Amino acid sequence: VGVIEVGLYSNYTMILHAIQKFLNLIFGALTSSVGNLMHSENKEKSYNVFKNVFFATSWIVGFCSVCFYILFNPFITLWLGERYIFNDFVVFFIVLNFYLTFIRRPVNTFKHCAGLFRNDRFKPFIESAINLVTSILLVQKFGIAGVFMGTAISSITACVYVEPYILYKHFYKRSVLEYFTWFFKYLLVTVLATTIISVLSIPIQTTTIISFAYQFLLCMVVPNLLFYLLFRNTSEMEYFKNILKKILRKVMR
Repeated sequence: VGVIEVGLYSNYTMILHAIQKFLNLIFGALTSSVGNLMHSENKEKSYNVFKNVFFATSWIVGFCSVCFYILFNPFITLWLGERYIFNDFVVFFIVLNFYLTFIRRPVNTFKHCAGLFRNDRFKPFIESAINLVTSILLVQKFGIAGVFMGTAISSITACVYVEPYILYKHFYKRSVLEYFTWFFKYLLVTVLATTIISVLSIPIQTTTIISFAYQFLLCMVVPNLLFYLLFRNTSEMEYFKNILKKILRKVMR
């Protein structure tokens, strides 16, 4: 699609990579603990931990995705100028690929710790083939957005369903529909938060430091408030409330 688009995309990837490094540190630290858990405790306890990890991941990744979609272009506009931004359509698919990549991390972490490597051994080849073919086809019509669309399509068709299916069928011996019930609930909250902030941002005509601060404040409050209010009575939220209480007790001593 051209060197110019690659240069523009580098502005977005520099910001993305900073957050990705932080998330990778979290999951890297989690892997050894999960491995010990899955081979020393019963599957019911392991499953409860998985639900808690998936809830926390969905909240963090959803929050980050909302911030990226709303703040990417205003931030780059203030930093470099309007000439260096993509339109919202392209930004949507950049953020979607970020979301799809990290929302799969809990499943992959638990799947790898369970030793389920052989069951999806052909998945990387299928994913790569779908990515390559769809990207080449879609880039003809949509430009650089088509490349990101191809990546999203390959993730959805080859990974989003296959990975949890293998974990649930071969390790937890449960229906994967339970997983997708949570998946779509958390996704809907992320979409709802993005929609609310987008509507509240309609009056903004030009990007200024004040308008950026206003949108930044909305991003800090709206997604976190929605996640808390909608899931405050769940066992997952109760689990993290108890952890927070323990930390506060230690700090207050």
